[in-house]
Amino acid sequence: MNDNRSAVWGGTTIGLVLGLILGFFIGTYWTTVLYAVGIGAASGVVANILGGLSDIGRRRAATPPTVADHWGSLLLGQAENVLGQSGPADFETTQNAASMCVAVVSNLENAERWRAVWGA
Repeated sequence: MNDNRSAVWGGTTIGLVLGLILGFFIGTYWTTVLYAVGIGAASGVVANILGGLSDIGRRRAATPPTVADHWGSLLLGQAENVLGQSGPADFETTQNAASMCVAVVSNLENAERWRAVWGA
């Protein structure tokens, strides 16, 4: 989404309104108004610069997921399916249920796949 609004115009408008009010109380009227408009416009320029730097930083931080991330997510999903097939009652009745669950979890832990992002 492209936003065409500028913080410079907002700062200038606020500076103008404050300058018109403060002009009655501080210094000469039009000099105070002019200074307030200049300060408002300058603060708008600074806001635009900081916003642009923030956009650049956000684009750099948002790296697309790699093939390894997708592979890790796939393995994590398969491990969840295997672990979901066995319940606590199966550990007493099925001989290999506990060892299968321990093997799946240790395999994920050894390969550090437990850090994979689900749905990446």
